[in-house]
Amino acid sequence: MGVHLFVYLVILVSALLGQRLSYPVRATILTAAPLVIGTGGLIAWGLGGMGLMSLFCFCMLATMLFGPWQGILSAALSMAVAGLIGYLFTSGVLTLQYNPQIYMVSYLSWLSAIMGLAVSAGLIAVALGTTHQEIEKLLAALREKNLEMARIIRRLEAEMAERIRAEEEQRELATRLQRAEKLEILGTVAAGVAHDLNNILAGSVSYPDLLLRRLPEDSPLRKSIEVIRQSGTKAAAMVQDLLTLARRGVTSTVPINLNLIIQDYFASPEYERLISFHPHVNAEIDLDPNLPNVKGSAIHLTKTLMNLVSNAAEAMPSGGQIRVRSERRRIEAKTEAAAPIAPDDYVVITVSDTGIGIPPSEMEKIFEPFFTKKVLGRSGTGLGMAVVWGVVKDHEGHIDVKSEVGRGTTFTLYFPITEEQVQENIHTAERGI
Repeated sequence: MGVHLFVYLVILVSALLGQRLSYPVRATILTAAPLVIGTGGLIAWGLGGMGLMSLFCFCMLATMLFGPWQGILSAALSMAVAGLIGYLFTSGVLTLQYNPQIYMVSYLSWLSAIMGLAVSAGLIAVALGTTHQEIEKLLAALREKNLEMARIIRRLEAEMAERIRAEEEQRELATRLQRAEKLEILGTVAAGVAHDLNNILAGSVSYPDLLLRRLPEDSPLRKSIEVIRQSGTKAAAMVQDLLTLARRGVTSTVPINLNLIIQDYFASPEYERLISFHPHVNAEIDLDPNLPNVKGSAIHLTKTLMNLVSNAAEAMPSGGQIRVRSERRRIEAKTEAAAPIAPDDYVVITVSDTGIGIPPSEMEKIFEPFFTKKVLGRSGTGLGMAVVWGVVKDHEGHIDVKSEVGRGTTFTLYFPITEEQVQENIHTAERGI
């Protein structure tokens, strides 16, 4: 009885101390208690008491609190203790000091058995509580580790996104630098030979006109001279494009309303001549009546519009629709446009067609000088889009291109707004490239 009370007190103290005792200390106390009770029970009452049950409880707690190998060792120890005590009884070293028959009906024996059950139940309850606490600690540690891992993953994702963005910007800058270097080289070459070419071509353009005036209408030479004049005119246009690239940087800028540029071009002989070559192409303009002004060169901007409309028409060999639109647009964030545009208000010009589109493999090359898919010598020199890109950049603007093969292409031009007013209508006077 005294042993039971002592062990029960130890269990109670262990439970009350709780977190103040380390897990190994608590586990050792709880595991040793049933070993002591079982050993004492076997010595005091033999097989008539709760000794074997306590040793079984010792094995169960050892397994639960320390692990399977410790459970096996505790089972071996329990069998060794029970075997040793049994040997001592059978050899007469130990003898029972009570009458087993009286023990079975004794008030104290039943009280002792109930106390033994209470102690065993208390041991198991406290052991399970201890295990539960350790599991909670492990789970809390795992949750903390998971949170830390999640923070690390988010930081790595942010760093990876930043690195990807930096690499994309680096590639974009490299592309721009490469394009700028090509245009610079081309400008250097053009500046060196353009004037000499103009002098050489002057005769090819002017003399055929003089000869045609003097030749009769039925002269067999007229056709040949017409071919010479047309070739000279095309060569002169190519030289003009070279000069446009060579003179990078618009030296004269004035307030311009791009609606007037668009209206002047669609009323010009150049546009009429373009439509005569593409009779199945229809053009539609949609102009914002409250379009703000921009600062720039009417000559260069007209050339830009002319090249875009010409390319759109030639991209529709079977006919189609060209749509030119002007508007004021607010860019709230850099992600709203394909180009890295600073948030602000812009004048936006859109030229779209329903033509054959541009393959993705060619999208990065369309602004390179002399890159063209047209028939060389018939409809292009490969400088048109390079001129467009150069003019837009010279006006501190941006250009986006979206295209789908078989569905058409859309060029979107962004120009900074100016609050200055148009002083005079210089658009028609400056047009004539």
